[in-house]
Amino acid sequence: MGCLSSFRVYYYALKMKKSILSRRRFLTMGSLGGVGIWVGSSDQLAARAVRGFVAETSRTILKPKFTPQPLSWASNRITTSWLGHSTVLINFYGMNILTDPVLGKRVGADSIVGTIGPKRLIAPGLKLKELPPVHREGRFEFFPREKLPGLKMPQTDLEQIWPWFWEHRGGFFAAHCHCGPNGKNEWTLEESRRVSSVECGGERG
Repeated sequence: MGCLSSFRVYYYALKMKKSILSRRRFLTMGSLGGVGIWVGSSDQLAARAVRGFVAETSRTILKPKFTPQPLSWASNRITTSWLGHSTVLINFYGMNILTDPVLGKRVGADSIVGTIGPKRLIAPGLKLKELPPVHREGRFEFFPREKLPGLKMPQTDLEQIWPWFWEHRGGFFAAHCHCGPNGKNEWTLEESRRVSSVECGGERG
């Protein structure tokens, strides 16, 4: 009888365990089904985001119709190219500037699991490895005024910006330069406030 009772208790416990597992499985499947219905039918932001993410997974990112060639751009003019989203590559008289670089497959906030945001429709115009090389910052150094004409700097700086800077030391000036295609620059001094040597506290060289 003792063996029979033990067997019945073990059988009953096993049956209860199977019943509990089945109940958990049922509740899990029911919860997943409820979440699926909510995602598929709800108009809430979270549900729409999940639907959009699922729909985007299988979508192919199109190739750009135009690929810029920044290494062939002239360094004596301003050249720009929109690479997609908010990213623009600018060659400003030989100085390369990249605005808000977004070159990944998705646009959004970066996290440890990747970029969280919508998948882009068209690939960027250039990949990261295709961008022009970065500029070296060089070294910081002071130069006397007489050495400025011999320094490598834009023609606009040598032509008017530095001369006006010396005239307005301690004051303020605003100027506009129209750069012509023939290399001739037309300057307009729009605002000027020169400070006398008395205001500056003496003559400056």
